[in-house]
Amino acid sequence: MKNTRVSHLAGFAIPAATAAFLIGQWRVGHGQSVPVAGPSQLLLILVIIAGLLAFAYPIYRYRRSLLALAKAQAKGESTVGMNRPKRLDPFFAVRVLLLAKATGLALSLYLGWHSGLVMLQLSLPVQSSGLWQNLAAAILNLLGVVVAAIVERLCRIPGGTDEPPLEGSEANPA
Repeated sequence: MKNTRVSHLAGFAIPAATAAFLIGQWRVGHGQSVPVAGPSQLLLILVIIAGLLAFAYPIYRYRRSLLALAKAQAKGESTVGMNRPKRLDPFFAVRVLLLAKATGLALSLYLGWHSGLVMLQLSLPVQSSGLWQNLAAAILNLLGVVVAAIVERLCRIPGGTDEPPLEGSEANPA
């Protein structure tokens, strides 16, 4: 599986922004209000980001300890006191990878939706208080997309086809 590309994320965000802008314009034209992100939606985005980070933390710890071991071996230091970290469950890592990929795509869709609503609200002659809630939702969705991309990158196997191998590891004999 390849890393999620920015073009894939834009492929979700741009149509959603266009749809939000057009739906919002239609609603305003018919005397209705512009959709606004509620506080529960903002809280839910934060919970999703925190959950993704919590699932990724064991993978981060494992990779960090492997990197420290590889650096010590590359420097020729004694690794007698350093234990090789307990092997991480590969199925857990794959599940976190898939969760990060799905979260990134879904949050890019919502990023487009809220960005379209913000653009619509900025183009209206009267600014409503909902502008700040939609802007906050767009910023939180952008943060979520960035976190998902980082977690997705973190779940990759060192020395795989998508990233260069670690220095001094068995995958790259010197």
